[in-house]
Amino acid sequence: MSGSEYWQMVVLFVLLHVLCYHVGFHGTRYEVQHKQKLLAGEFATGGEKNRKWLHASARNLIEYGGETWSTPSKWKITPIAHGMVSLPSGQVSNYSGVYGFRKWYWQTATKSTRHPQIITVPVLSLIQVWNGCFQHIVFDTLPKLTFVCPFLMGAPNVHVAVMNALQRDLVLEACPCDPTRFIIAQTTFRSPIVYVPYFVGEFPMGIVPPNFMQPLNQQTTPGVDVVYLARKRGTPRSVHNKADVLATLAKKWPNLRVIYPSNNWRSDRDSVRNAGVIIGPHGGAMANMIFAPASATVIEFIPLLQRKRNKKNERPCYFGLAHGLGFTYHAIEPSHFEFDQGSMVVPTGALATQLEAVMTK
Repeated sequence: MSGSEYWQMVVLFVLLHVLCYHVGFHGTRYEVQHKQKLLAGEFATGGEKNRKWLHASARNLIEYGGETWSTPSKWKITPIAHGMVSLPSGQVSNYSGVYGFRKWYWQTATKSTRHPQIITVPVLSLIQVWNGCFQHIVFDTLPKLTFVCPFLMGAPNVHVAVMNALQRDLVLEACPCDPTRFIIAQTTFRSPIVYVPYFVGEFPMGIVPPNFMQPLNQQTTPGVDVVYLARKRGTPRSVHNKADVLATLAKKWPNLRVIYPSNNWRSDRDSVRNAGVIIGPHGGAMANMIFAPASATVIEFIPLLQRKRNKKNERPCYFGLAHGLGFTYHAIEPSHFEFDQGSMVVPTGALATQLEAVMTK
């Protein structure tokens, strides 16, 4: 393809997709009709089908334990002409500059690639740092599908760039579409037009609007199982006094199920498919809550409030995910805790007291 032909194609794609996005895209499908403002970056309003959106947009805040977390109130899908997507960060640039969208992981300039892969079709990029890992896909990628999926349904000629087969398969689970539209990016690439979906503003990873997404579980009745998602001894954030903790939990829930996830989401989803309560230490296994029924309760062992009050990074990813799913969330504060090394100790007396308080509300 000559240089002039490529630029002619760029101009054609930009004109066609601007026309599609601003004219032909709206009002053509049920989900688009009821989420037009959502796709434009604002909460939908009006109508019984938008009841959850109205609830979510009340103040765009989550209040818990006397602390407050702001959540996004707007989101966008921004088209970038002649965009280059750098791996593994997902940062997008073109000849005009770098587009950081106020995201810390897209601020640092990526070393220029002289010969990026050329993709000749328009692409929506889901490339983002760490989004090849299960838990990051769940709390970073899947929430965006609430506004990305209707866009993809209305623009069938747009392909989807992902980091690996795991991200592709989980996206397909939440947004069924033609699998041949997916491109597993192996290196930095350039496309005539790159669509970038993002929440507007600066928020910790995992913080999304309350009641923003649906679990990947079609069950309409509340779950009844109580599931403890364990971490193996010797791994960071494993529970040092696990036996005592399990004994405390078993007094309240004699049929407590203790699960060691296999890191295969297709089999692990069965462990929480009928869960009414999910308990465990902070870690990737908690992302399996995405497969729980609606109205589940999540109890996480993490010093969330302590770190928030001390202005330290509290890593509220599962706190945010639980609220985004409309679940009830509680944090149990360990007496000894480090994110990246050592085990934690969960005081059983305080645990029992807190369980009685939170589970009777």
